Amino acid sequence: TPSASIDDGTCVYCAAGELILEVTMTDAFGDGWNGGVYYISDLDGNIEATGTLDDADQGDGLTEGLDLVCLQPGCYVFDITPGDDADDMGWYLEDVIGNFYGTGTDEVSSFGIDFGETGSCTFLGCTDPFCINYNPSATDDDGSCECPPSNNYAYSAQAVQCGAQVSGTLTYAVDGEDLVGTTCSGQDINAAGVWYVFNAQADQQMVVSTCGTDAFNPAGNPLFDSQVFVFKAVDGDLDNLECLGGNDDGCPEGFMSEVAFNVEQGEDYYIHVTRFSQYTRVMSSCSPSSVWIARAGRRSTTTVPLPSSCRTACRTSVRSVARARTTWT
Repeated sequence: TPSASIDDGTCVYCAAGELILEVTMTDAFGDGWNGGVYYISDLDGNIEATGTLDDADQGDGLTEGLDLVCLQPGCYVFDITPGDDADDMGWYLEDVIGNFYGTGTDEVSSFGIDFGETGSCTFLGCTDPFCINYNPSATDDDGSCECPPSNNYAYSAQAVQCGAQVSGTLTYAVDGEDLVGTTCSGQDINAAGVWYVFNAQADQQMVVSTCGTDAFNPAGNPLFDSQVFVFKAVDGDLDNLECLGGNDDGCPEGFMSEVAFNVEQGEDYYIHVTRFSQYTRVMSSCSPSSVWIARAGRRSTTTVPLPSSCRTACRTSVRSVARARTTWT
């Protein structure tokens, strides 16, 4: 530590020729890895290092931890065996000079590492740097890339309007705007989501809702939660988002969400839909001047028909959507 003035005995000394790999471990729930363990092996299967968040060299052992691993430059395989709740686990690999080797959540198997960037390794993996499971050591793409939705970011928000058809998915969504852990309208933002943009054609009130979506999903798993937030870009700057409204669990039943806000003609409004459950289902009636926003679960995609006219009332039953209802005033 450059700023340290007293040696606390935590220095790591590697053998000649070895470099330090920093293995950063996290747990979103804050209760450790619950039996999850990482392994670093050479290509002959010999285990060179192993560890877990619960017993990390540095950190609190519950939410974050860091191991400093001495390795000779070369080709290695990184694996994580799951604990009791692998969905909460996170990991990040880099060396002490800042070379990035990979990051991810959940368990991982046979993730190749060209440690020291020797250029002598051949690994299959995701070679797309825009995808969440990108492996900079991969030399051949194996088709495994897990990429965020096209409307994952506010700057790529999907436009919504009446008389259109909108579809969407939350599969592999990431927190591109660093909103997780912040608050909007008194509500904590707890998960990554996707973005929609609504350009107001008149001064009006808009209601964005996921009410009624917690009754069913195709896999038969229970559904329980979602969040909805609305932002406006200050002076058109998407790096400066102003919260207009947010809601968590505001529906009459269940844990779905609804937020109402006023819009002004010609202005853009950015709708951020997040989730805790994997699938959703809406059974609702369209109000006059309705706009429907598709919201798919973690592993699903749906297409939602919108009213053919902004003043058409209809009833529709769809799977995996969130509703945005505009009420003219």
